[in-house]
Amino acid sequence: MLLINKISYFNYCFKDYLIFNSKNKGSFSKSINRAIYESNKRGRLPIFSKDVKFSGVLATSAPKGAKIFIVSSYASLWEKYIRMEPNQRCIYEILLHEYPCHLYIDIDMNREINSKIDKNMEKKLEDEFLEECTSLLLELGATNSKDSIKILTLDSSKGKKLSKHFLFPIDGVRFKNNYHCGAFVRRIRNRFEIKYGTDYEKNRFFLKKEQKGKKKEDQGKTFQIFDFYADLAVYTCRRNWRIYGSSKGDENRPLYLSGEDNTKTRLNQDNFLACMIQRIDPSESENINLFECLEMNETEPYSTNNTSFMNTRDDIPLKSDNSELKHYYETYFPFDDIYKLFGQNNTREFFFSNKDNGIWKKYFFKSVDEFKNKILKTVPSTIHLGPFVDGKKQKELVFDIDLNDYRNVRTCCGDSKKACEKCWKYAQFGILVLDRFLRNYGFENILFFFSGMKGFHCWVLDEKAKKLSNKAREALVKDLQLDNLQFNIIGKKRKYVSDIVKNGFDYKKVIIEQNLKNEFDNACNKFGLELAICYFFWPKIDKEVTTNITHAIKIPYIKHPITGNPSKMIKNDASDNPFCYSSSDTSLSENIKEFSNVINT
Repeated sequence: MLLINKISYFNYCFKDYLIFNSKNKGSFSKSINRAIYESNKRGRLPIFSKDVKFSGVLATSAPKGAKIFIVSSYASLWEKYIRMEPNQRCIYEILLHEYPCHLYIDIDMNREINSKIDKNMEKKLEDEFLEECTSLLLELGATNSKDSIKILTLDSSKGKKLSKHFLFPIDGVRFKNNYHCGAFVRRIRNRFEIKYGTDYEKNRFFLKKEQKGKKKEDQGKTFQIFDFYADLAVYTCRRNWRIYGSSKGDENRPLYLSGEDNTKTRLNQDNFLACMIQRIDPSESENINLFECLEMNETEPYSTNNTSFMNTRDDIPLKSDNSELKHYYETYFPFDDIYKLFGQNNTREFFFSNKDNGIWKKYFFKSVDEFKNKILKTVPSTIHLGPFVDGKKQKELVFDIDLNDYRNVRTCCGDSKKACEKCWKYAQFGILVLDRFLRNYGFENILFFFSGMKGFHCWVLDEKAKKLSNKAREALVKDLQLDNLQFNIIGKKRKYVSDIVKNGFDYKKVIIEQNLKNEFDNACNKFGLELAICYFFWPKIDKEVTTNITHAIKIPYIKHPITGNPSKMIKNDASDNPFCYSSSDTSLSENIKEFSNVINT
């Protein structure tokens, strides 16, 4: 954690390393390393930078992008900052990837080349984007309360330039580091790709941007590309992030909170502190929860530069050098059965992704041979399904349960990437409840699949399930979900619990294995046995997966990119424990054969 409550009048500028050329990474690295050394010596004071052009020192001979570095307490920086002339305020917070931070997002748009987007459309895009971010924060469990999410909008837009920063302070929560912020924004990008498609000329959240040619033959040329609404290049190690009230270089576009008059506004110290990305208030420093947002394929986040998307489907190839994964596809993957179950003659969206670069690409397949050939050629790390796209969108009804959501009632495994045998009882209870619940609604074609890591998917393949609207799916989830201990078990839900226990579900053994006897006994005394069982074992559903027809879901028998375990079918009576995973060829082949028999009968 950053120690930010140390107040000193330390204001150290590195005159020995005053100027660095932005093209000379060695010079920059040397300067920032010295800054970190001096910061650590003084109790880990924050680090800032300032554009040399406005530093008053060697400004006339400074190369473009040159900076000095400042190590200072927030209080000391504020005292100097408030006395600067407005055109001298060109200060940046150095974001160190070793420390937690608020979620931050950078929005830039050239209004001149995006002339079709007027002020009203700018507002609509912003509102929809922020709503999507809020929804994803809640879905991923960064917080349980929408009211705890505050959004600060800083605006330095002027003329043909739209430029905004969004900052998401969440009460008592910080992202683990800025790489995790980048993973979050890549998830947001993917949601808008699924929602509006990957024809980026038609996707409202991909804007025209100018890019200089990188190839030798293109040097000096400028190209127009389509790029995502949010800048993905700002989640790198030791990032310079412009602070409240500052302009960039000589642009004279100070960054103020939305609604402030940047021609008259007097700097506000509370706003100055609130808009710091890595600042932790002393009053909350002991009660901070670190939120981890993994990549979409559940790998660790990474530092990345922005990836631009051209309006083609095959502009960036997936890697195909993973011989082990290719061997799995060639030897085991049930191409015919998967295509028969999910592919519909070029009307179904398949999303291929690669764990090394996070790229998602959409395909349609006219035949199983085309489906097979593309997989063997590109060797994707994961394959997800979108909806049918002929006419009204349709998709199977899918329920996703992840054992990571049982942390408050499960003591085994912790944050281990793999589940243990003890975890299975929670999944088992969830499978038994879901199967009974869905059959009570008249669904018959229900299959369960182990995810390969710490969860499972329930696929409802009945034709009437595919045609359910989002509202109908929401009604199903509402009927299934139980909210903590504030619910009443009546009718069929009470019967689910009693039937499962009578049929041999040994909840007492699980409670003892998890060292939760005292907690369980207290719940029984307060609410009764059936209610206590529900609180500890009732399935915890990822609502977004079920209710959003456009949400992509991983197909069965794909290898999990972290564990290497293939997804595989689970019996509806939950008699087989996939967490006691057998990786033998015979076991996997038998499971695939059983799957084939099920869907072909």
